[in-house]
Amino acid sequence: MTPFYEYNMLMQGAARFTTQKKYTSSGLEQYFAGIKYEELVYEYTMTDVPAFRSEDYITSIKDYIIKLSFQLSVVHRTDGANIDIVKTWPALIKELDTDESFGKYVNKVERSASKIIDIEKCKKLPPKERFDNIVRFVKSNYNWNEIKGMGAYESLNKFLDQKNGNTGNINLMLTGLLSASGLEAYPLILSTRENGKIRDIPFLNFFNYTVAAAIINDTVYLADATDTFTPSDVLPIRCINDKGLLIKRDEVKWIPLAVNDPSLLKSSFDIHLTPESDTLKAMLTIKADGYQALALRNRYYNKKDKLVEDCISSGYIVEEDSIKIENITEPDSVLTIKIPIKMETEQMGNRILISPFLKEPVSKNKLVEETRTYPIDFIFPDTYRYESRITLPDGFKVVSLPAEDKINNSGFSFIYKASADGNTVTATGEYQFKKSIYKPTEYNIIKFCFNELIKVLNSQVVVEMN
Repeated sequence: MTPFYEYNMLMQGAARFTTQKKYTSSGLEQYFAGIKYEELVYEYTMTDVPAFRSEDYITSIKDYIIKLSFQLSVVHRTDGANIDIVKTWPALIKELDTDESFGKYVNKVERSASKIIDIEKCKKLPPKERFDNIVRFVKSNYNWNEIKGMGAYESLNKFLDQKNGNTGNINLMLTGLLSASGLEAYPLILSTRENGKIRDIPFLNFFNYTVAAAIINDTVYLADATDTFTPSDVLPIRCINDKGLLIKRDEVKWIPLAVNDPSLLKSSFDIHLTPESDTLKAMLTIKADGYQALALRNRYYNKKDKLVEDCISSGYIVEEDSIKIENITEPDSVLTIKIPIKMETEQMGNRILISPFLKEPVSKNKLVEETRTYPIDFIFPDTYRYESRITLPDGFKVVSLPAEDKINNSGFSFIYKASADGNTVTATGEYQFKKSIYKPTEYNIIKFCFNELIKVLNSQVVVEMN
């Protein structure tokens, strides 16, 4: 390293190096602007470094691998002046607020708002309805070009003409329109999940994304108008990463991005065993809200053939034309998918084994390590609910039912029941991971919960002919 630069060294994933030293290079003398200097060498070593084992339910490997990063902090000019690169948080906020592609871009939008939307009509709406209306307007009229960035890459005029831009173009315009409507609105910068968590050092390179924030009756509402399948006040999953920084002059305010409200995926089954006992005919109805619905919308919008492929891979026989999907483009409504299916029965001698929830429950535990040193990140709390009714033909009887099961603690709940009444079997199951993120010390508990729900939810009803 040359003596004209100073760096902050950021270590992650370890407490110390095995050895470290600093010395002057023994190479040739160097010259810059007539000044002779010698290069400094920093040498770090670590021994017995464990391999990083990646599992599911993680933000980014960048957050947990052992690494050493260098951040330029000061530049020493040849005329004796020093330039500080590392700023304070207020200085960073001021820099963005006065930047042409950021704060000044928002100001231009405010001044041009009446040419973009009927802003006077918006002002007459109640605050939350005004917020929702403007977010929906931007989502329906402007397209994201899949490029992430904090600032606007295109000028406002070019963006308005093309109706296509990066995250900065779209969400900074959204911020300006919200502010022009009379709402208290600011940009909020964050780091997406794949980019890693923000370090507590005021360095812009830790951030890579901007969303809009509006404060209504002391509640902060966040919006990202790049995603048409999220409700107006819900961020896409890529943005759910620890915290974001509000870009508000003269105030340093961090906004938590954690999701607290659980998302629901409910699967209902109306199953009939054919008199020949070789086929199950069923109506599978899936209802989803929140992030569960978002995942299904992203996977199946305009891709019903993909849904058919997924059904076939589960062992179902389906006809594409028979599938009904409701509210796939309505993010504020419950998504409903109805799938008539057939599948071969599983037989053991003269007995038939029927899984009340067919192939829908999770069947493999993705947590396979003995221990874990980093958090288990589910992104959002979720609830899975299963309801099944199995109708047997005349001449069949129930031989055995799965046993009831129940678990309930501060982080997880699970319940399963099955009963028979004549030729009808009913089964219900539900589990909920109550938190978005679990500590490494809770790893074995979560691993056990997965093993238990996999075993019970995939258990079978045994029937035979009288």
